[in-house]
Amino acid sequence: MDPSSNREYDFIDGLRGLAILMVLVCHSFYGKEPGSLAGKFALHFAGEMGKGVNLFFTLSGFLISWPFWKRKAANAESLVPTGYGWRRFWKIYPPLALSVLLLTPFYICCYGHAQVYLTAAAQWLSGLAFIMPVSGRFNPVMWSLVLEIHFYLVLPLLFLLSKPLSARASLWGISFFLSAFPVAIRR
Repeated sequence: MDPSSNREYDFIDGLRGLAILMVLVCHSFYGKEPGSLAGKFALHFAGEMGKGVNLFFTLSGFLISWPFWKRKAANAESLVPTGYGWRRFWKIYPPLALSVLLLTPFYICCYGHAQVYLTAAAQWLSGLAFIMPVSGRFNPVMWSLVLEIHFYLVLPLLFLLSKPLSARASLWGISFFLSAFPVAIRR
């Protein structure tokens, strides 16, 4: 599958690569607060690299929504790009399934608690983890995958709901919703 239908923005894939490297740096440094000023700086600098997650999500959100915006601006009959759902599925599910199938026996061998890990694996493989919270013991960073799936589902819905609106009104409405709704939910 073509990883991106936005060939005019190839450079953003490079920026997403930098965001991924930032996250890797963040996850590579753990430790107690060092005594030296240089050690403190290095530890805090590595911690700030975690902001690569925000950068990655922002850039990915732009790339994923761009075909929708082009269709909206052109007043296309169908606002959802052809093959959108299948591209998202093939991008997410096979690597997810592979990691669950490989990590479950490893976790059981290393940590025991077979029932906990088998239940969590079944919840991830069935898609239940995208609907309701599941055990974070399996792999706590998979929260980002849940967020990504929710975005993939909400984005076409927002464009379909805003179909009667002008492109400008849709831009403001969808941007406001994607900015305000998460904040409102947290409050």
